[in-house]
Amino acid sequence: MDRTFLFLFYQHSAKMEHGASGGNAAVFVCCCILLIGVFLGAQTHNAGSERRLSDSADSSYQAMFAVDRSFGNFVDAVSLSTNGSGEIFVVDAGANKLYQSEENGDQLKFIGGQGWGDLEFDHPTDVCASFPLDIYVADYNNRRVQRFDHKLNFIQSFTEENLPPSYGGGFYPRACTISSQGELFVVESEGKRIIKFDQNQNFQKEFGSYSAGAGALKDPRDIVISSGDTVFVLDEHRVVQYDTFGNYLGSFLLIESENPSAISCYSDGILVSFPSSIEAFSFTGAPLFRLMRDHIVGFPPGGEIHDALTLSSKLFILTNHTIIVGKTIVSTHQ
Repeated sequence: MDRTFLFLFYQHSAKMEHGASGGNAAVFVCCCILLIGVFLGAQTHNAGSERRLSDSADSSYQAMFAVDRSFGNFVDAVSLSTNGSGEIFVVDAGANKLYQSEENGDQLKFIGGQGWGDLEFDHPTDVCASFPLDIYVADYNNRRVQRFDHKLNFIQSFTEENLPPSYGGGFYPRACTISSQGELFVVESEGKRIIKFDQNQNFQKEFGSYSAGAGALKDPRDIVISSGDTVFVLDEHRVVQYDTFGNYLGSFLLIESENPSAISCYSDGILVSFPSSIEAFSFTGAPLFRLMRDHIVGFPPGGEIHDALTLSSKLFILTNHTIIVGKTIVSTHQ
């Protein structure tokens, strides 16, 4: 109870006891008892509301996972993507390599090794293969985005030289994605913003920077575009939405205490990966299900979840060292 209220009640009661009439004192005491009851009732109601809100936030659908197979042997894999042909692409930051595999796990090709050549990387952080023809890799320490064809032949680099002279800040690409029109969107971590290139690989605009108001980003980590061309940016413990013109649409908070690592789209919504869980949300931010690492039988001991995507009705989970493939088989409301 509020101590100030108790002090005023005690002080006024003393005055009434020594100088007020018995009738007035009785009325005052009754009023105070009534006020105390209302105050305690409000406190109880507020506590109950907080519990209900907390319970609601924690009560997502807990999913169970049946492992079908696993493949890959990576040093420190950080990102995966798939193209329209069902091929899987993985960036291994620990080995500075990009791997291309069939959906069944058969490896087709890899490129990389540490360096600054066209087919080399220095701490790559993201891969995007969602556009049918090309694969893009955010090559962080080399301060560029590398573009390859579907056979991993080099096409071009996006660097600071692709930016206009008036552009302020550096170019440290942390993640990238492609729209259905072939526009490239890059998470630029130093300026905490999104840089957009048009279909002809020309700089078009930046958005999400400190001057963007409610749409200003704090620590953007990953980016994905839905089939409806809504841009979703993973930013600290929230997901921020824009249209492809960079207009802010809204955001929703993530309830996990862990730092999220990746975001991807699937038919029903988006997947957000955390070190020990994967959470699914609708495109409007409503929780759909949560898959805990402890519920994945055969998950590598000491491993962490780094990314996830869906393909052919199955879930592909990228860990530090391998890819686990399976299907969500049970969803129960907790």
